[in-house]
Amino acid sequence: TFAVAQPTDTGSYTCVVSNPAGAVTSAAATLTVTREFAGTYFGTIDGGRGVWALFVRPDRVATYVAFLNNPRAGVIVTLAIGADGRFRSTGTLVTTQAGNPRFPGRTIAAASAPLTLSGSIGATTVGGSLVELGVRFSGTQDGPGGEPPVGSGLFEAVSGATKTFAVVGNSGRTVLALTV
Repeated sequence: TFAVAQPTDTGSYTCVVSNPAGAVTSAAATLTVTREFAGTYFGTIDGGRGVWALFVRPDRVATYVAFLNNPRAGVIVTLAIGADGRFRSTGTLVTTQAGNPRFPGRTIAAASAPLTLSGSIGATTVGGSLVELGVRFSGTQDGPGGEPPVGSGLFEAVSGATKTFAVVGNSGRTVLALTV
């Protein structure tokens, strides 16, 4: 009997029934227990280099959205979470090349480059690395997993050539990133 089955309970099991007349053992049955990863996770990039969010749907398809301080860049990666919680995928790093001193906050030019995201999800934590940048990230789940409440989730807006991605957690915490 399992009160709450865990992935470590996966295996082959038999049932033994006995009474004063004897005992019978059933044929083996296989139990497979998979983790539920759905939910929103938030964290930081080591060295104070930025913040990130990961939105995982119930089908284990996820979107990683990050904003880096140095280099000043946005990261968007769509990935699949394996049954063991591991992931590895390539997305886009969009880096601001220069600012216009006459119009602070405006971008003169931006460059895009591929970026590999690699990591894993634990019971309530996420950790991994942005491979080409050589930096690690870590964080935790924002509230309980499963279906997110209304108003939370992954949002995408398009204006001309610019796409804005936002991940809003169960608590209202939000991370935004832009691609050009």
